[in-house]
Amino acid sequence: LNCANHIIDGNNSNANGVWSGEYHNVSIKNCIITDFKNGIRFDSDSGLITNNILKSNTDNGIFLYISSYTNITNNIIDSPLFSNGIALAHFDSNNNIINNTINSSFDGIKLSFSNNNKIINNTLLMEFINSATNEYGIGLSNSHNNILNGNNIFQYNIGILVFSSNNTVTSNTLSAYVRGIKVYDISKNNVIYNNVFNNVNSP
Repeated sequence: LNCANHIIDGNNSNANGVWSGEYHNVSIKNCIITDFKNGIRFDSDSGLITNNILKSNTDNGIFLYISSYTNITNNIIDSPLFSNGIALAHFDSNNNIINNTINSSFDGIKLSFSNNNKIINNTLLMEFINSATNEYGIGLSNSHNNILNGNNIFQYNIGILVFSSNNTVTSNTLSAYVRGIKVYDISKNNVIYNNVFNNVNSP
C-alpha cells in the first residue's frame, strides 16, 4: 500500500486506519493516518512500515500483534493523551524499529512478551509531563534478548523501563524527568552501558 501522501482520516473511529492480517511481505508507506483507534495494526510477517505520518490515533500509532521480521522505519507519530507511539503487544519477534520520531503523551515504544527485536536511533519526546504517572520512553515487559541502541529520549518520567531479562541497552541519550533507566529486581542478565544521562533526578 503506497498512499502517495494521501490522508486516511478515521473521524474519531474505533477502528484501525490500516490493518494487515496474517499476510507476508506487506508494505505500508507514505500514508497520513489520523483519528483511528490504531493508526496501523499489523498482524503480518516480513513486512515494511515506512515513511508514514500517524496523528491523533487514540490507542497506538503502530500496533504489532504476533508479527515477525518486520521493519518499522522513518515514521512520524504524534500521539494524543494516553496513547502509545509503537506497541509490540504479543509474541512479536525479530522486528526492527529504526529512525522513527515519536511525540507521545504516554508510552513511546512498548514491548510486551516480545523477544529478539532491535530498537535503534529513534527520537522520543514526551509532550505532557505528569510527575504522578509512570510514562516511559521505551518499555520492556516480559520481553527478552532485545537491543536498544542510539535512541534519544526526552522528558519522560522514566527514559527506559526494563521488566525483562537478557536485553542490551547501549549508547542511548536520556533526558528524563525522574529516572533515566529503571530496572526491576526480577530482571536478570541485562547489559546496560555507555548511556548518557542529562538532567535526570535519578539515573
